[in-house]
Amino acid sequence: YSNVLECLGSNLRDWLANLNFLHDHLQGSYPKGFVAPVFWSEDDHDEEGRVNNAILVHYHSRRGSLLVPLVVGCIKKIALVYFDIEINMEQLQLQDETQGIENTTWRITAVDPAMAFKLRGKRAKRGIHHTPE
Repeated sequence: YSNVLECLGSNLRDWLANLNFLHDHLQGSYPKGFVAPVFWSEDDHDEEGRVNNAILVHYHSRRGSLLVPLVVGCIKKIALVYFDIEINMEQLQLQDETQGIENTTWRITAVDPAMAFKLRGKRAKRGIHHTPE
């Protein structure tokens, strides 16, 4: 599936957003009753509403938070292998059905702020660490 994985997106945010399409495509090869997790991503915004150098990634699984450590490792490896970027993942919330929290969310930033454009595909201007939109 390496060739397929390379085609999921030109930046990490888009890649993660397209992962659901890959899961849907592969649904026929999954064991009966298997339900794939769902991922969605979005730009992160500062307090003034401007897009900053981070993305938010949300993950929902019928298995709850059981596989969260695996997901963290996979996302970090995907970022490094396919986008040549080392990332930090700050967990903002953990899926917990008993408390009504329906998904796990992380804020993802680049270890090297100059590489933040690889998160969302837009290169920031020199000296500016956010791109107002």
